[in-house]
Amino acid sequence: MKAALRRHPDLILLILLGLATAPLVFRYFGRLWGEEQYQYFPVLLGVMAYLGWSRWQEAPMATRPLRWPWVVLLATPMILLLVIAILYQVPVLAALGLTLGLGGVAVCVASERKVENLVGLWVLCWLLIRPPWGYDEKLMGWLQGITTSVASRLLDLFGSMHLTEGNVLTYPGKTFFVDEACSGIISLRTMLAATVVIAVYRNRPLMHALILVAAGLFWAGVMNVIRIGVIAVAYLKFGIDLTEGWPHDLTGVLVFLLAVGGVMSTDAYLEFFLGFIRTGVYGTRNWLVNGWNRLIGIGQVRLQAGDFEVKEKQPVAKRRLPLKVRWGLGVMLGGLVLLQSFAFLPMASRAENAPVNRAAVEPSEMFAMETIQPKNPKWKVVDFDQKARNSRSVWGENSLVWTYGDGEIRATFSLDYFFRKWHELTVCYRSSGWQLDERVILSDEDEGGKWATVRARCSRPASREQGLFFFDLFRTSGAVLDPVESVMAADWKERFSLRNMNLFKGAFVDTRALDVCQVQVFVVSDVKLTGARLKDIHEEYEHFRDQIYKRLMGGLAHHD
Repeated sequence: MKAALRRHPDLILLILLGLATAPLVFRYFGRLWGEEQYQYFPVLLGVMAYLGWSRWQEAPMATRPLRWPWVVLLATPMILLLVIAILYQVPVLAALGLTLGLGGVAVCVASERKVENLVGLWVLCWLLIRPPWGYDEKLMGWLQGITTSVASRLLDLFGSMHLTEGNVLTYPGKTFFVDEACSGIISLRTMLAATVVIAVYRNRPLMHALILVAAGLFWAGVMNVIRIGVIAVAYLKFGIDLTEGWPHDLTGVLVFLLAVGGVMSTDAYLEFFLGFIRTGVYGTRNWLVNGWNRLIGIGQVRLQAGDFEVKEKQPVAKRRLPLKVRWGLGVMLGGLVLLQSFAFLPMASRAENAPVNRAAVEPSEMFAMETIQPKNPKWKVVDFDQKARNSRSVWGENSLVWTYGDGEIRATFSLDYFFRKWHELTVCYRSSGWQLDERVILSDEDEGGKWATVRARCSRPASREQGLFFFDLFRTSGAVLDPVESVMAADWKERFSLRNMNLFKGAFVDTRALDVCQVQVFVVSDVKLTGARLKDIHEEYEHFRDQIYKRLMGGLAHHD
């Protein structure tokens, strides 16, 4: 080990980077494992390790000097991100900082060996970073909207009786959301990751890789359409429910393998049509041919035969970081290790193990289908369901859902629980593929306090669907929460306030409270709901909200 450090002193910087990021990165991976659609990441880590090691073993010696300014350019934002990540204990920022640090490591490696497609290997690291502000959910919601439309048309073509409402498919005696058919470990994210791995493994140039990733989106859509069709046929023809348990997982794996085969076929197709045009020994003066070869050659990463030739009197490359850069990075990374080890890890451990102030009531024990009664006699409760989700689901861990019908439209009323603070429902619908058209706050004095109901409208331009929803939030103590004016500004202000800095977390005990309930109604229609219809839905929602609120407050008083 000592000999290796003497030969490669920059290894010390790599070790310090690992020590500074390991606690938060392990927590980040733990959270990824809790998200079912990201549980492919251990396989991705194994692929990255295999490709990196095998290509390092096969790589010829490099002849160019170390481009240390690139290391500094990547290390500067890395240090800033790690400082914020440690102070506020934000695992995703630590993972992002580590990814930038690995980019600097790749620059150093490029001065030692000419590793084939080293940039592609670094790109694989970015597949482990969740996009900010739910953009992955938005992409998935957009694809689900298209998938629902295409699957519905195919089911109509084959004479399968069903009803489509947004992303909900209703069969005789069975209703499920499209995300139940398109979710799980075999999902859009897994398909995109597999597509990028294929592009990197086969060392495709830039244009080829970008087109292949776009084709991966197409095959992900095909995969989900097939899954929905198989689930529909299995239920309607054979009475088999493939939306749960091992049948759901097996169906997903088989369809996923079929989709991967489609990606590989597309890759072979692109290899044939995006190949270089041979110009012979003396070249050609045809500007179209030369332009084409230059265009498709962008990002060409394959090693050539000449790369393995060792020339005599070959100049020795400068493969070490300048002494000042090494010392500067070493001091900063060492400071981050000390900050992580002696100042904040014990506090973080206490904060994680601190008891959560949970609500004293359990809504599922207090409500049933017949508990809630519509105000207007023309509305009828036609369905009731209880939903349990992942504890970090943006929709809430649990929901009680009542479906109302009046012969013309259906409205979905629900009680979602529990949250820690204000939960902006518009963000959830936007991440599910809806386009937010309106958000207004309606004030209303009631015996429960001052309600500030949010009314929002959304739409799907592709399917011309119009969505309308109302929602409120309150604590089980009875306090009504005021909605935020600017969703993004409020989230950033709260997330990076002093109360969330790990140094001061112990002084704010209410950050662990988990007692906020949300009530909402969501209606999907072909036209914009206005006038008497809008007033009717609003009044029915207020009646629903008041029933929920009074029963929960009564249950809490009885519990006390």
